Amino acid sequence: MPLLTAQRRDGNEGEIVNALRHLGCLVIYMDKSSGFDLLVAYRGLLFAMEVKQRGEKLTPRENDLREKLAQHDAPYHVVHDVDEALSVMGW
Repeated sequence: MPLLTAQRRDGNEGEIVNALRHLGCLVIYMDKSSGFDLLVAYRGLLFAMEVKQRGEKLTPRENDLREKLAQHDAPYHVVHDVDEALSVMGW
């Protein structure tokens, strides 16, 4: 169930979320203050996904989280479309 907020979401996010849910993933919308857009759960694994339009850069908060996760060998996935999101999931 999506978290309802007044925050702006990327235009490509809905299509990505619908595709992931269609394939059986649990997708949780994160608050923008978290540093990523979607927490995706599938078969015991969790994926932090940041959805960006092509050409957009990470914000300082997003970049900081990506660096902190990297220090712990935890991935931070930036996706621009359904194909990239499915690739993250191994499809």
